Amino acid sequence: MIQATALSMSESDIDLTELSSQNLSMHLIDIRIPESIGWWPMAPGWWMLIAVVALVVGWSLRGRIGKSKSGALRHEATQIFDQLQTDGDVASYCHRMTSLLRKTAVNGDVSRSVGSLHGAEWVRWLEDSVGVVFSTEARNLLCDECYRESPAFVQTAVHGELANWLTQYKRLRRQQGKTSA
Repeated sequence: MIQATALSMSESDIDLTELSSQNLSMHLIDIRIPESIGWWPMAPGWWMLIAVVALVVGWSLRGRIGKSKSGALRHEATQIFDQLQTDGDVASYCHRMTSLLRKTAVNGDVSRSVGSLHGAEWVRWLEDSVGVVFSTEARNLLCDECYRESPAFVQTAVHGELANWLTQYKRLRRQQGKTSA
């Protein structure tokens, strides 16, 4: 039945003599190749992935930088004391150590008012900021001895107190930063 219908349609509708290759090619449409898929603009999912990766990288770098700064301060304090042990230059030790304490305090102090303190006020601020009490030798070193031409010899215990202040101050600042965040 299908064959009979196909034959009857072809005989009645199409004249076979008129079909030529030119007539057939006029009715053909070229194949259209779609444009290649570009990589830009990216889908929103890729933007979210990039944002998450950037946040993770930033967070991990922030933690490493904070740890390296506090470790660098302890390392610098140790280097200063080691130089004192080898050189015996107490004046250089006093100058470098008080500079390190002041730099640390000014960087950590939000109000920046600590930079103008001197003498007993400076020592009081150091003690209050961490909650430690310096020995008489350490207080004298920070108040008076560092400003003399030939300061008295710095004992290991005094250096230990100053290095301990650096460690505790950085730890306190880190804890304050975590609680405020």
